[in-house]
Amino acid sequence: GSLNALLGGNVYTNNNSAIEGRMLLAGGFVGVGGDVWTLMGELDIADKYLADDAGTGGLTSLAVFVEGTFRVAKGIHIIERFEFFDPDLDLESGRFWRASLGAELYPIPYLEIKPTFRYTGQPKGSADLGEVLLQTHWWF
Repeated sequence: GSLNALLGGNVYTNNNSAIEGRMLLAGGFVGVGGDVWTLMGELDIADKYLADDAGTGGLTSLAVFVEGTFRVAKGIHIIERFEFFDPDLDLESGRFWRASLGAELYPIPYLEIKPTFRYTGQPKGSADLGEVLLQTHWWF
């Protein structure tokens, strides 16, 4: 049809002797799309994944990813992305986010060119970062 959707989740747990207690990785994702657009997102939680070397970790981390795509014309797609990561939900510091705006261009078969502007909001005390990327992907 003209509207598609996806929904899913993931869970991983492990009793790691290097940390106190069980490590847990869990998340979910959702996506919707039409004839010329898609919107996808994922949210993941990690408990005791970023434990320190002393094994005293109990950190709960959060990661979020959202991507939207719009087909302007055949072979030209506009891509928007937002990423967020908090390594420890109990602390106010350490969080960062990144927003991207770019294009996926397919000028000839089997060649993809991806110009992208990406801005990263760094944790407090670090300067934010703006980047221009140009990636190519050739396959056969």
